[in-house]
Amino acid sequence: MISKDYLNRHALKLMVVGFAIGLLAVFGTVGAYSVFESPEFCGYCHAMKAEHATWEKGLHRNVDCVECHLPNDNLAHHLVAKAETGMVDVYHETKRDYPANIEITEQGKQYVNDNCLRCHEETNDKVHQSLGETKNCIKCHQDVAHGQDHLEGGTNLEVK
Repeated sequence: MISKDYLNRHALKLMVVGFAIGLLAVFGTVGAYSVFESPEFCGYCHAMKAEHATWEKGLHRNVDCVECHLPNDNLAHHLVAKAETGMVDVYHETKRDYPANIEITEQGKQYVNDNCLRCHEETNDKVHQSLGETKNCIKCHQDVAHGQDHLEGGTNLEVK
């Protein structure tokens, strides 16, 4: 066991080492979080290469995958959903049993729709007031981000 005398003699060194470990933990966590949130990380998996390629060609190429495919209402919900979907992805990537054309889950569709409404709130309010419909963006706009063909990219909706 460490003696009190040892602690007194080396208190400053121990505090510096503890502070350095704390900094590494904080910046390491922030760095890992940034990497795991990046489109490059999402596209790294074999099963997501085609989705990543279509995203790069689409109108949403300036938006990270997690901005559409994970909940963004609060950080806790985002992190829990990221952990859940991440574990599923790691499981299927390890088993190499993803289908050729990945289908988004019902929960995934809800995340995407909620994020469409969040980012395009002003447009959605105007459109849905005139149509009198529920706010289901992907009912009509499912091909915007990734396109119909696996490698074509998203549908171009820009007005020229």
